[in-house]
Amino acid sequence: MKTITFLVTTSLILLIYLELVVMDHPHKVLTTLFGTEQRILNELQRYIKQQERHVQFLERRLREVSETVPRQLNKEQYLRHPVNNLVLIRRLVFEWPSVARIGANLWRSSPKIYWPGKKELRQCLRTLIRLQRTYKLKTKHLAQGLVKGDQADVNVTGIDLLLIAVDYSIIQDSKMAYEWLDEAIAKFDDSISSITLLELYVISSCFSESKKGEGCFYTTDACFGGIGLLRVELQRRVDAGEGDSQGSVSALITLLEEAPLYEPSLFDLETWQIITGTDCPTHKKAMENYRWMLNGDKDKKVGKFNSMCRVATGSSLQPQHVLTCRYVHYNKTWLRLSPFRVEEFQLDPLVLLFHDFISDAEINEVHRRASPELETSEVLTDDGFSKPSKRRSSETAILISGESSVVDRITRRMADVTNLDTSTAEEAHVTRYGLGGENWPHVDFLDQHNILAGDRIATLMVYLSEVERGGHTVFQNWGLSVPPQKGAALFWFNLHRNGTGDSSTEHAGCPVLSGTKWVLNKWFHELNNDPTTYCVDDQKSTFKYFSS
Repeated sequence: MKTITFLVTTSLILLIYLELVVMDHPHKVLTTLFGTEQRILNELQRYIKQQERHVQFLERRLREVSETVPRQLNKEQYLRHPVNNLVLIRRLVFEWPSVARIGANLWRSSPKIYWPGKKELRQCLRTLIRLQRTYKLKTKHLAQGLVKGDQADVNVTGIDLLLIAVDYSIIQDSKMAYEWLDEAIAKFDDSISSITLLELYVISSCFSESKKGEGCFYTTDACFGGIGLLRVELQRRVDAGEGDSQGSVSALITLLEEAPLYEPSLFDLETWQIITGTDCPTHKKAMENYRWMLNGDKDKKVGKFNSMCRVATGSSLQPQHVLTCRYVHYNKTWLRLSPFRVEEFQLDPLVLLFHDFISDAEINEVHRRASPELETSEVLTDDGFSKPSKRRSSETAILISGESSVVDRITRRMADVTNLDTSTAEEAHVTRYGLGGENWPHVDFLDQHNILAGDRIATLMVYLSEVERGGHTVFQNWGLSVPPQKGAALFWFNLHRNGTGDSSTEHAGCPVLSGTKWVLNKWFHELNNDPTTYCVDDQKSTFKYFSS
């Protein structure tokens, strides 16, 4: 539009100029103006052709995306699947920016658009890697968009598989990196050529090697030289009809050992920088934060956690005696007509599951109040302050007592079901775990507890949603795995009877493999909960079952 306006304005100026001078120099001026008009026509034709190419590009992009994203899907259906999420972010990081540059005027009448970057892409890749390692998902199935039989709603491309391969290389898991690289080569679609694919993988190897020295990126001449030779060698193989993936990878390793300095293409550099970032100290710090999570089954504690996330419901330990389901009313008159239905998971230490604790209508009210207030979850540090943590990937909102009759009713029921006083308890915390959301092993009692209210004596965790796959609450020391059950409430004590913390209560929330997990947590404190009964000599003595 600006170009057309400029052309029209220029033409008017020329016409005015013509009226002023044409009488003095008719032939010379007319000859000049004839040429000017021809140039205007040529420029206009060029501009129209350029816009036609832009329109064709936009139509092609629209068609491609429309074919891969079924319009009938709602947001929750689409975001339930890790492969859907990766493809979504990859398109927004790599493909849509070019559309945005061409159609900049299209976004002016729309609400502000949020464009993800390398941070979001890396988080998505790490989530998928975490899920694969925790649940031992097969690379071949994931490459086809399958997660435990659940098919993704998008077409997985070679570039998607490459991104995962490169990220595995960054965390120095060569075995898995090669698995994903082979799948990417086998895909061999229009999204990326096998030569560029392997070239990018070598760049990731360069980064791994250069980290050992003082340099950051692109400091290992042998790596870049290897890429140059690799390009020539692979092109020869393609021309000769060869190029099996494993042979190419073997050639890659050999070619890395010698060659002059190689300058990667602009595409290679941009792609690699988007994937990894360019700040080594930042990357190193991030790796330290992810180290615990990414060690997989090599670390005994992590291996135990991961294996517990894969087991079925129940305990892998021999119970003290036959566990039962029963009704409890604590000899309270108002509960005798409507007692709580409780399932015993463990008696020493005590772990109970109360069924049908909360109704769907109450859950909807909790969601309505909590959703606008959700913020990145924080944990309490040793000095008593809260801060975000890599060990907990979720969002949390606090429901303040007195602001909702429904929330107040739930709080009173929490007191009834646990037979504990809530006047010194913390406000209810609503937490949402999205895809890959988890809470690493931890205990609920505090090193720096409230002097007046005491430590967290017990925890009540209310499940506000069903989770399609994953999201179990696991107690590694007890071999206990509890899947989320909408409307149920899980209860356990955190302290010994003498008030000291019970470290065997260490528990964790497994990564959500599919769907969304919502929980409502209530932490009860010692004050007003019969503290005199804790003063016993035996530190190992635990709380016994409530009298019914």
